[in-house]
Amino acid sequence: MYAPLQLSAESENLLKDLQNYMRVKHYSPRTIKNYSYELRYLLSHYADRSAHSLTQMDIIHYLRYIQEHFNASWGKCHIAAQALSFFFQHLLQLPAIRARSFYPLKKQFIPSILSQAEIGMVLNSCSGLQQKAIVSVFYGTGIRLSELQHLKLSDIDRPNLRLRIAQGKGNKERYTLLSEKLLNLLEGYWRLYRPQVYLFEGRKVGQPMQVRSIQYHVRCAIGGAGLLSPARRMCCHTLRHSFATHLLDAGIDIPTIQQLLGHSHISTTMVYLHLQESKRRSIVNPLDSYL
Repeated sequence: MYAPLQLSAESENLLKDLQNYMRVKHYSPRTIKNYSYELRYLLSHYADRSAHSLTQMDIIHYLRYIQEHFNASWGKCHIAAQALSFFFQHLLQLPAIRARSFYPLKKQFIPSILSQAEIGMVLNSCSGLQQKAIVSVFYGTGIRLSELQHLKLSDIDRPNLRLRIAQGKGNKERYTLLSEKLLNLLEGYWRLYRPQVYLFEGRKVGQPMQVRSIQYHVRCAIGGAGLLSPARRMCCHTLRHSFATHLLDAGIDIPTIQQLLGHSHISTTMVYLHLQESKRRSIVNPLDSYL
């Protein structure tokens, strides 16, 4: 987004300390990369000062700076705030800086979902078995994009009809649903494509498919069903949202859905109550008693 300045030797050492600390704590390579990226920009911005001298207001001014000068989105500011919070809390341990107090407020929105009829349209529009398998795993298990990318053949628990998510968000392991029909679909997919390690592999054997390729398959399937429009935000996560909402419509309780999705807090799962069609249809409008 913007080019960092040359860091001092002290700042470079702090950056290495952050990376080493996160590796010891078994943070994912992606998180280490993102946090290092954000810290480098902060240290570049205050190149004439020591990191130990920075205050709470300095961090707030920095976040405001990237908002105003680079039109940084809420997501960008939130990642920056997380990274800087982690650095000051765990590496510098500065009591004057209250870690979470400079997190930007999140804009609340209700996610888009597909109806069950639309899910059928998407599946029918898939251009091949691999595309159908990708869409089916997203909708049939509710997993995240990064989780699907790193699914291995060894994560398929055939006897117990469940799927192990070994590289979930926050390095948390969990199990989610695996129906017999989805298992049969995946077995047919395996016989045709013969992946070696990961369930979905790219051009390099034994290596996971690129994120953009997975996103392309999902977008093609949704587009083929004629459901892409500026008014509805559609992506891989739409299938995850649809999975959760349709489970709720089927009477599955919120704590169970929380476990299947891998949410740390039940408040995150509660958003699907706003999308529950069966409850909305059963509500009697109080005005109807007078009309």
